Amino acid sequence: IVVSALHAVMQSDSRAVHFARVLDLGCGTGLLAEALQGKAGQIDGVDLSPGMLEVARAKNLYHALHVADVTAFVAAVPPDAGYDLVAAVDVLVYLGDLAPLFHAVGQTLRPGGLFAFTTQSGPADGYLLGADMRFHHSEAYLCATAAAAGLVCRHLSPVVTRKDAGADVPGLAMVLGQ
Repeated sequence: IVVSALHAVMQSDSRAVHFARVLDLGCGTGLLAEALQGKAGQIDGVDLSPGMLEVARAKNLYHALHVADVTAFVAAVPPDAGYDLVAAVDVLVYLGDLAPLFHAVGQTLRPGGLFAFTTQSGPADGYLLGADMRFHHSEAYLCATAAAAGLVCRHLSPVVTRKDAGADVPGLAMVLGQ
């Protein structure tokens, strides 16, 4: 889903889909790194689960893997070590207030960099913790939070983020830039 959204943005800019430095937030077992093969140079991953990182490490697709909270990790990235792409696939559902993360990502993106992610569709405004114990974010909240962090919406589309008990879970794929 995220790679398709990135393709749409890159085509609109007439740029090839390739990123020199990528940060995969909540990388889990490395599915995004697999999808980005041939489209990325150095990929760094961060996740809370050491077990997931061991699976990702075995794939030999990452330059570096870190056990850390995604927001704290991004906030600690030195300004001279920025990324061309920061991606979060099925991760923001575990965060309510996205303002600290969006601000940190805005500070770590290199000029022309992109922040691509998915989230579950939410209420008309704001965000809420759903019965599924995942956060649901509204389009209005995402756009306002991005703007406050100095990021602009480059792509936004409704998507099915996953299945839950056999039913589609509605969500959004979004790509932000500077």
